[in-house]
Amino acid sequence: MAGSIFPQPSEWKGWNAERLDALLGKDFCIVSKKEIDLNSEQKEFYEKINSKIFVLEESILNAVLGV
Repeated sequence: MAGSIFPQPSEWKGWNAERLDALLGKDFCIVSKKEIDLNSEQKEFYEKINSKIFVLEESILNAVLGV
């Protein structure tokens, strides 16, 4: 993963890199175990990129990740 604002999937073949932004679709999601406090500027940014923030209980997140 590489990126400046948030990680973007990329594939490297030797010295050639291909960005795989299409894998993310049109929306973006952040999954967290804890509530994330955002200021108004940050909230506005995440709204502009059509993102959602989901807070999941650790047991649910671990089950999904297979931990």
